[in-house]
Amino acid sequence: MNESATIFLGIMAVSLAVMAFVQIWLIIAGLRVAQKLGLAIDDIRREMRPLMDKVNRIADEAGRATSLARQQVERVDEFMATASSRINDTLVILQGVVSGPVRQGAVVMSVMRAAMAAFRQWQTRKAPGTPRDPDEDDAWFVG
Repeated sequence: MNESATIFLGIMAVSLAVMAFVQIWLIIAGLRVAQKLGLAIDDIRREMRPLMDKVNRIADEAGRATSLARQQVERVDEFMATASSRINDTLVILQGVVSGPVRQGAVVMSVMRAAMAAFRQWQTRKAPGTPRDPDEDDAWFVG
């Protein structure tokens, strides 16, 4: 038994050595993979940095363009408000300028119509003693 125990002890020692060798090999392989992965990540970062810089510049430019567009819209809005106010003031002035003479002209026209009507009535007025026109009586007849 002594001999079989020694054989089993030898097999266990060899198995333990193989297991230790495999574990050391796995640790070394894992470190190499981690190192390669770290280098790959560094390469990706290096390659992505210019792209990220470009994206940041584009975002900055877009922000500036938005700011300029907002300023221009505010300027246009201010211009339109000022122009609208000035146009309104001008129209009020024009209305006063035009409506005053138009009213005066309307008054003059009314006076002239009244004068013409009075003149016609004076002209068509018949002298006393002239016979009446029978058509005039028919015009006033209601019935």
